[in-house]
Amino acid sequence: VIVSEWMGYALLFETMLDSVLAARDRWLAPGGVVLPDVATIYCAGATAGSLNLDFWQDVYGFKMEPIAQEIRIAQQSRASVLLVEAKHLVTSTATLKVLDLVTMRPEEQDFTTEFCLTPSADGQVQVEVAAVVLWFDTAFSAQRCPEAPVLLSTSPHAPPTHWAQTVLPLRCPVRMAAGGGGAAVKITGRISMSRNRSRHRSLDIALQYQALLADGSVASQDTTIYAMSVLGE
Repeated sequence: VIVSEWMGYALLFETMLDSVLAARDRWLAPGGVVLPDVATIYCAGATAGSLNLDFWQDVYGFKMEPIAQEIRIAQQSRASVLLVEAKHLVTSTATLKVLDLVTMRPEEQDFTTEFCLTPSADGQVQVEVAAVVLWFDTAFSAQRCPEAPVLLSTSPHAPPTHWAQTVLPLRCPVRMAAGGGGAAVKITGRISMSRNRSRHRSLDIALQYQALLADGSVASQDTTIYAMSVLGE
């Protein structure tokens, strides 16, 4: 058995999984397991509250919106690690990637996957999606730990952890409503995660999306590449 706490922000930041997989392939006996044995990455759409900029609306009685705006601009090409409250999630949750640590190949850490997000609220209630939020679960699964399966979740719905959540701000927020009424009824797109080849511990995340109206037409679309890097790299 190999037991390792290798997880980084957005699960794959800092590329620590490579060492675990190398140890598995070199030393794990046939029929052995890596624990946790399953890791899953999720995403959902969130309001501007997920960006944690409300502080600047009232700083000891002063409204400092220009500072919030500068931070918002700086965030647009960076994946931010923030604690997101569950109340700020306003769409369905999409599963982006499931990794089986016992059988996966190292190159599976670099992937592109499609997603679809729909509004959580019913009818004509409109929400504004200002960011896509990523989080992960890791499991000592029932398949390999049938006596006492355990799940570690970094979801906004679970107790906070030091991994928090990873927030991808949208340059143009998307108005959504399940009933349409001029607002988008779903966001579809692709997310790619890949290890940076020149900065070993860094992670590149690409988000491509379309906001679709009830008739299938495109209300808005965008593509952004977000950087996650260690200070000084």
